[in-house]
Amino acid sequence: MSSLEANARWREAVDLLHTIGKLRMLPSGIVAGSAINCLRENLGKSSALHLLRETRKIWLEAESADEGLRIGPRSVAGFEVLSSSSGILAIAKPEGISTEDAIAKLASILRRPLSIISRLDLPTSGVLPAALGGEQAASTHWLQAQFAGRLVSKEYLCLCVGRPSGSMCAEFEISSPLLAAQAGPSSVRAEVAAMGRPAQTLCCARALYSAGDCTTSLLKVQPFTGRTHQIRVHLASIGFPVVGDRVYGNSQTSQPEWCKRLFLHCWRLRLLDLSDE
Repeated sequence: MSSLEANARWREAVDLLHTIGKLRMLPSGIVAGSAINCLRENLGKSSALHLLRETRKIWLEAESADEGLRIGPRSVAGFEVLSSSSGILAIAKPEGISTEDAIAKLASILRRPLSIISRLDLPTSGVLPAALGGEQAASTHWLQAQFAGRLVSKEYLCLCVGRPSGSMCAEFEISSPLLAAQAGPSSVRAEVAAMGRPAQTLCCARALYSAGDCTTSLLKVQPFTGRTHQIRVHLASIGFPVVGDRVYGNSQTSQPEWCKRLFLHCWRLRLLDLSDE
C-alpha cells in the first residue's frame, strides 16, 4: 500500500482497500490511512473522509463500539485530562517525559489498554491523544487512519530566535525534505537532505519580543507531515532555531538563563472520535 501511495496510484490503493474489506479481512489503520492519504492528495479531503467513514464500518463490525471513558476528575496520574470521549483520551503531556512512559502510566492507573497513535518528543509539551483499546481495537485503527491519512490538524506554538521576514501574521512555508538517521544507541537526528522524505511546515509569526540584542518570535506552526523533529529542523534550517533546542540550536539558543526547556508546545489537535464527532 505504501508503494501505491508513494506513486500516487490512488485508484489501485482504494481498490485494494475495498478488496480487503470484501474478503472480511481487517485493514489496519496504517494501511487504510495510506489509501485515504492517496485519495486526499488526488481528489480532496471530502473524498478521503468518505473512504475513512466507510472503512470505519468494517472496524466497528469486528467489535462492539467503545462507549468511551468518561473521567470525572480533570487529572489522572498527575496528567491534566483535556478530553475523554468515544475511543479517545487526550492529556496535556509535560516536557521531560516520553510519550511511551506517559501512556503506560495512564494505562496502569486506569486499568485498561491504551494505544499510542501519535508522539511528542521528550522535551515537547502539549496535547497527546491515545486510543482507548489495544492495537487491534476499532478506536486504534480509526485514529491511526486519520493520522496516516493526514486528516488531523496539528497546531504548535514555539518561540524561535530571530524575526522572520514579512509582516506580522503573514504565513510562510518550509518544504525542505528531511532525512532522519541514528545518532547514537537511543537517539535520532534529522537534517535537510535532497534524498530525504517530503516534509511541509506552515508558519505564522504572532508576536515579537526584544531584550537587548536578542529578538525572538512567537510562531504558530502547522506541520502537514509528521517527520522526526520536523518543526525543529525546518526552523533551524532557515536560521530561526527554537529557543532551548540543544540539538539543532546554537550557543544563543541552547540554554538561555530565562528558559530551561525546549520552547515548543502542541496546543491544538483537531480529529474525529469513534462516534465520528
